[in-house]
Amino acid sequence: MLKTTLILISFLLTPFLPQDVILSNTYETHQHNIGTNDNVVYLHQDGHQEAVYNSSGNLVADSVNEGSYNLCHPIKESLCHFREDTLPWIIWGNSPEDTSKMAQRIDAFWKDYQHGVIKSIFRVNK
Repeated sequence: MLKTTLILISFLLTPFLPQDVILSNTYETHQHNIGTNDNVVYLHQDGHQEAVYNSSGNLVADSVNEGSYNLCHPIKESLCHFREDTLPWIIWGNSPEDTSKMAQRIDAFWKDYQHGVIKSIFRVNK
């Protein structure tokens, strides 16, 4: 619950850096590495299709870390992507078979979001 509150506060208290800028720099590295740390995420140039591969080069097909279809492009339509793709994933997971807990998904998103803030600050201030 605390991390959920922190995410919401950061959305409200970051007036110097628009959320769409932060979210467009928030890559789903941790979101596809729940319970592991060697998965790599590939996003198709159309922004809708993603694939996740493990360190052996095998497609990840488990319901916790597998790639999914994005309704909105994560970079070009970052606010829409958060609303339509990320937030439902945080609440419900990838599918009914997803065994991850909401707290794990919030934690993964928060780690990715923090990297997005850092990337955004350095890109904006250059």
